[in-house]
Amino acid sequence: MALSVLELKNVTVRFNQVGAKGTSTDQEILKDLSLTIVKGERVAIVGPSGLGKSTLLKTLAGLIRPTVGTLWVEGQNFYNLSSSQQQRLLVKMGMLFQRNALFDSMKNGENVRFPLKETTHKSAIEIEAIVDQFLAAVGLLHAKDLYPDEISGGMQKRLGIARAMALEPEILFYDDPTAGLDPITSRKIIELMINLQKQKQSTLVVVTNDMNRAFQVADRIFFVFKKDILSTGSPEETRKCADPRVQQFIHGRPEGPLTEVSA
Repeated sequence: MALSVLELKNVTVRFNQVGAKGTSTDQEILKDLSLTIVKGERVAIVGPSGLGKSTLLKTLAGLIRPTVGTLWVEGQNFYNLSSSQQQRLLVKMGMLFQRNALFDSMKNGENVRFPLKETTHKSAIEIEAIVDQFLAAVGLLHAKDLYPDEISGGMQKRLGIARAMALEPEILFYDDPTAGLDPITSRKIIELMINLQKQKQSTLVVVTNDMNRAFQVADRIFFVFKKDILSTGSPEETRKCADPRVQQFIHGRPEGPLTEVSA
């Protein structure tokens, strides 16, 4: 039986919003949502923009606490744990944010080195070997002494992946890792992510708006829509999914249930 590494049980996420006149309202992003992700799985989360994909990703990563419901990590109720126990689980996770979250004032090598210095007890020599290993893995060893703004957008994505992978996390979260990249670079980025995942036997959770990349990366696909989530199965099962919302999204049709709701 496959080991569950992440599980949401009956999760609702609401954010408090203050209006122009100072009135306060709760905006519900996710409602009574449950899902399970197993060890070594590659999961893609897709769906229309602004309907909760990144919120779901951050909830799974322990960055957003559910308003209602529970997050389980490796079979443990995450928010019932002490802060030190939570931290031991969090160091097993890595995240690539949508805008890479690189330090502009640090050279590329320093960007990869920083989390290793902050969260491990490795020696300087060990850390430098790891930095070189992962920069080489993403094809950026030659750019080690450059700054992020001196390399292309695609190279910045690869640098973000190197930094996320350097701690060798068991679970990796990617928030729209190919946003703004051309199709060829996007495909190469996903190939890199898959190759590194296979080497380390890690678990991937990827948010993307690009169905071609979702089909490329995923063992299983989740479709987020109207506060809920639909498991559409494997890429092949997703292509054949009878749900008209999924078909409209896959084919990019301007008319259908998705646009009727948003109109």
